[in-house]
Amino acid sequence: MDPIETSIESVTVYTDRALITRRGEVQLTGGASEVLVAGLPLDLEVESLRASGRGEVGVRIIGVEARERPLTEANNATARDVQRELETAQDAGNALGQSDYALQNRLDTLQKLARDAAKRFADSLAKGQASLEQLTQLLDYVAAQTAQINRERAAVELQKRDNAALQLALSERLKQLRVGARAVERIVVVLVEASGQGNWQLELSYIVGGAWWTPLYDARVATTPEKERFQLTLSALVSHHSSDDWNDVALTLSTARPGLGTLPPKLDPVWVDVPRSPAPPISFGRAKAKRLAVNLDDETFFDSGVGGMLEDLRPVQSAPASAPAPQPIEAEQVEASVESEGATVEFVLPHRLSIPGDGQTHRVAIATREFPAKFDFFAVPKRVEVAYLRTTATNTSVLSLLQGEVSIFRDGVFVGKATLKSTAPNGEFKLFLGPDEQVRAKREMTLREADKNFIGSQKRVHFAYSIEVQNLKARSVKLSVQDQIPVSRSENIKVKLRGSAPEVQAGELGLLNWELQLAPNEKRTIRFDFGVEAPRETTILGLSD
Repeated sequence: MDPIETSIESVTVYTDRALITRRGEVQLTGGASEVLVAGLPLDLEVESLRASGRGEVGVRIIGVEARERPLTEANNATARDVQRELETAQDAGNALGQSDYALQNRLDTLQKLARDAAKRFADSLAKGQASLEQLTQLLDYVAAQTAQINRERAAVELQKRDNAALQLALSERLKQLRVGARAVERIVVVLVEASGQGNWQLELSYIVGGAWWTPLYDARVATTPEKERFQLTLSALVSHHSSDDWNDVALTLSTARPGLGTLPPKLDPVWVDVPRSPAPPISFGRAKAKRLAVNLDDETFFDSGVGGMLEDLRPVQSAPASAPAPQPIEAEQVEASVESEGATVEFVLPHRLSIPGDGQTHRVAIATREFPAKFDFFAVPKRVEVAYLRTTATNTSVLSLLQGEVSIFRDGVFVGKATLKSTAPNGEFKLFLGPDEQVRAKREMTLREADKNFIGSQKRVHFAYSIEVQNLKARSVKLSVQDQIPVSRSENIKVKLRGSAPEVQAGELGLLNWELQLAPNEKRTIRFDFGVEAPRETTILGLSD
């Protein structure tokens, strides 16, 4: 039986593979028969093959078998399609070449006529039979026609360049599909038993590798006091590398991880031992060495927990305009429906898509949602004098946000990229939105003094710093200031915070954190000092201003 024609109907993409569903129709004659599907990827997971169907007659599916058969030009449908595309491109290239040749002939003819006419006009001018105005008109006509032909040739040259690139790409694709590149193809045989004669639609699904998706975010932040808002747009980067293009398919993105299997990982013993002397090398004679010759040819998705994105997502509609004049209509954002079952979330795209199997990443939009957010500033004056704007947003959806890269746009300007961490429902996440020149923090060392009164064999060094913070905005702001004192790695070196104003306690790894509320145009000073004590002869490394 000849293979039936099938096409990819839907694709569910996981983090490291994809579930493909094909459909095709076959005319059954009753009784037992084999339905053959050819041209499938060699790397499909045979254990994942599943067949179902529906039609005009009752059918029992007896079994599904995966086989391989020699690949020839006759049964390589993909190669035939690419060959036809290449021939079409070659015909278009020939037509462009002919157009360029015709334009060149027109240009040569025009230039010859111009030379002949100029010679005749020169003779006529000498005899008084022609005027200078007539000569000028002729030259203007020749120049206009030459410019027009050159413009047309430039356009044809661009088309020829694009056509050559297309032919090269199709030729490379065809080489990969030729018999020499892949001597066999995967076919699937579905054994069925039909109750009678009639049309029946087969649905075949299987899993292939070389496919993945990852979330990608755009955070758009408005920071003006009257219009503070935080909007998060979720997209996905989708890619696959296979001989089958996904053309006009229903696409679903899943957080399931089938590659992990059903069993938890097993821990092997971790051995500890004392150093042992290496065994002395064994020396063999040449003949014995020849006899002892041996043959030596013998996931993951980010750890984001379960989760997905945004329940009951709807585009934000513009408010109706009160003025009689028509208002511009805002473009609606594409919204994927979200299906959650247990630990898995699926994003079902509302429209059909085409994604070629070229290994390139393709971006698809999923959803947009506004979250409530609070804004404050964070300064590290030891490193930089300006403070950084920070937002703390709350995930008000019932699903988790997946970890992924986020592009940050502040007041319509792209300021950089960050990583959005996995965030559970009702959880908070923080994003830094770039420096703000209107909130500043300047740090200065005010004292570095060695204590000249030694106590026993100990020496002491005293450091003092001031940090001047300033809010240049016309509104109050909340500012977090972070500094540090040294941390000792030696039991002989002692570091102690001697005082601070406002008062603060040294945290983990010597960090100092102050929380301030600054009024409009307010300036304030933070002070702190610490001491370092060590034996008199000890060289202390790491102390700096």
